[in-house]
Amino acid sequence: TMGSLAEKYGFYGEDPGAGGAGECIILADGKELWVFEITGDGTGMGAFWAAKRVQDGQVVASANNFVIREVKCDDSEHVRCSTDLLARAKQAGVWDGKGA
Repeated sequence: TMGSLAEKYGFYGEDPGAGGAGECIILADGKELWVFEITGDGTGMGAFWAAKRVQDGQVVASANNFVIREVKCDDSEHVRCSTDLLARAKQAGVWDGKGA
């Protein structure tokens, strides 16, 4: 829901003038822990985002930098991605198409 709202209405970080403005939100419910990261898509009309489940026995530390380094958008048990994340990131010039 958070991601789809950002795709529809856009994302405006703490410094809307900075192309790299983004946020990391840690979500937990006592059973699962997820890292949700988001940034504007460069158009001002949408957003790129990814969420990754923190596996049992792992920890996450987040401070002033995105921590999700690889995503497999087809692994819905552990990862969620914005619509066409990889294609749009490559088109925007923020990903070289290698690795995912």
